[in-house]
Amino acid sequence: MTLGRFITRHRTAILGLSAMLVAAGGWAALTMPLAVFPEVAFHRITVIARSGNLPVEQTLTAVTQPLENVLAGVLGVEIIRSQTTRGGTQIDLTFGWKGDMLRSLQLVQAAMEEVRPSLPPDSRMEARLLDTSAFPIVGVAVTSRQRTLAELSDFVIYEAVPQLRTIPGVYRVELNGAKIREYALTVDPERLVAHRLELGTVERAVRDANVIIAGGQVRDGYHLVLTVVHGRGARADTLTDIVVAEDRGAPVRLGDVAQIEAAVREDFTRAAANGKPAALIGISRQPTGNAVVISDGVRDRIGSLARAHPDYVFSVFYDEADLVHDSVGSVRDSIAIGLVLAVATIFFFIADVRATLVAAAVIPATVLISCIVLRTFGMTFNLMTLGGIAAGIGLVLDDAIVVVENFHRHHASGQAGENVLKVSMGEIAHALFGSTLTPVVVLLPLGFLGGVAGAFFRPLAVTMSVALLVSLALALTFTPALATALEPVRIRPVRRNPGDRLTRWLVRFYARSLGWTLAHAWVAVLVGAGFVALAWVAYRHVETGFVPVMDEGAFVLDYWAPPGTSLEETVHMLETVDVILAHTPEVTAFSRRTGAELGFFLTETNRGDYSVRLRRGRRRPIEAIMAGVREEVHVRSPGLRVEFVQILQDMIGDLSGNPNPVEVKLFGPDEAALERAARAANRLVERIDGVVDNFDGITDVGPT
Repeated sequence: MTLGRFITRHRTAILGLSAMLVAAGGWAALTMPLAVFPEVAFHRITVIARSGNLPVEQTLTAVTQPLENVLAGVLGVEIIRSQTTRGGTQIDLTFGWKGDMLRSLQLVQAAMEEVRPSLPPDSRMEARLLDTSAFPIVGVAVTSRQRTLAELSDFVIYEAVPQLRTIPGVYRVELNGAKIREYALTVDPERLVAHRLELGTVERAVRDANVIIAGGQVRDGYHLVLTVVHGRGARADTLTDIVVAEDRGAPVRLGDVAQIEAAVREDFTRAAANGKPAALIGISRQPTGNAVVISDGVRDRIGSLARAHPDYVFSVFYDEADLVHDSVGSVRDSIAIGLVLAVATIFFFIADVRATLVAAAVIPATVLISCIVLRTFGMTFNLMTLGGIAAGIGLVLDDAIVVVENFHRHHASGQAGENVLKVSMGEIAHALFGSTLTPVVVLLPLGFLGGVAGAFFRPLAVTMSVALLVSLALALTFTPALATALEPVRIRPVRRNPGDRLTRWLVRFYARSLGWTLAHAWVAVLVGAGFVALAWVAYRHVETGFVPVMDEGAFVLDYWAPPGTSLEETVHMLETVDVILAHTPEVTAFSRRTGAELGFFLTETNRGDYSVRLRRGRRRPIEAIMAGVREEVHVRSPGLRVEFVQILQDMIGDLSGNPNPVEVKLFGPDEAALERAARAANRLVERIDGVVDNFDGITDVGPT
């Protein structure tokens, strides 16, 4: 049975099945998660351990080395790097790309528990798998003019954060800058001596009194009552009554030997939004979460909180959904442009409304049916998959145009029914297979790329391949079936159309050009060689990068104060940067973290970052804005070292373990020689055109 006869006999079934697949594809497209990047595990795990305020040397021997020794035995670990500061250590583990990272994370956590008994008491450890969900997709700042930072923190911790955690698809809700209330006890040494007490006795008394213990059960008739003994001090006056010890038979209360004041826990971090003290909330999504749904949920919740609590001001300083909306809009525009071009091209050359409608129907059908396959593979709408759809629109159109044009040509010549399908499809079926499978084969190598590049470009290759194969299947079934269904009953005479004259001219021009070229083959060789040389020169001068240069509408400003700078002095230095950003007309909101930074890192008190959001619409390019802010910071605050990067580029660099686009690493046993070489290399690098924010890597050690 020929393809034409099969389509004629099963036309209704083909159209009905296609309609059902299109409907299912519409459902898949509406329910598919939206994100900026594909779901990529970067095969890196970061472990952070904190042990109070131990000096660096003691932290290195008591925390870093035991952890490194036990983590080195985890299966699949290829590289271990550590960074040790006062009371804290960060260990980065790199695994091979063929391993199961969830299993590796469990092995790392088991190794951490194995070494926990040998670490200093009260040490806290956490391990995280670095993937695209490790960074927040929405950032919210909470400020207040009427409330203190402690009151604002209580509101954020006990009311705002619990509501945000209930949004479907939310993975983590993390805080920066929020302060935990506590009571500060200032013990009087003279009173301790007078009552013959030690500081440890006071500490144990407070610790033992601050408990809640079940006292047992009491039967009261038919009721069973649970008794609870609780000695928690919620107020300063209750803490003063805690009995520390007895002195000559008289109780010594805590208030007799210490002064008690309300305070907040010092965590050596500070946060601000638009120059005012703030609590920053970072919301990250689950791997299957929808960035747009989460963003809408966050805005809905903070809107309700703002109406219920007018004392607090909420501002969004980063929203990944903006980029997702732009990406979806770009694909929508590509599909619309493709439809317009298809309609215009076909109508221009064949002047047939029915044939034009058939070709126009193929693009949305292909995109929607492709969504079924992508959803089955567990993929999301992201920059790569949406880019694959947009890039494949032209190839999808090519199959439809070939089928429609050939069918129309045979039908106009007087053929009809099964015969026109048999002849027209028989002529182009093999060509359709070859022309469609060729780009699919070209895309295959992208599916076998390793590392970060493979993880990002594999979804692009899969999406384009799926769209091309779906378009091939539709070109062989749906397009001819729909064309015969819309075929006019009576064969109309061939009409002249606007493209006839252009086609005849192009054919004559091509024939003359080909004849001249064949007669002067040496000219064709020279012209071809010239184009090859020109292409090589262009290739050598084309800028390179992992992701395309684009304006994300937001950027990160990383900063470093001189080593050893106190937290308060660092914040004071940053007030100048606050003023610069506030007076930059394109900036709509910004947040600052000091002693912390975007992501999961161990950060010292003299460094941190800004997240800056720009207004949408017409404005200067983001590179010009960053250059202007950079110049002002260098002039007005020369003591700060700063780096500027757009958020997505910063995220990819941090996740892949290479935060800078280019890094030069020097190794050797002589520290003084390494420092001289580093300074000399940095002087050479800074002369390269286009290099900004360079650093020689030498950090003078501050107080430890």
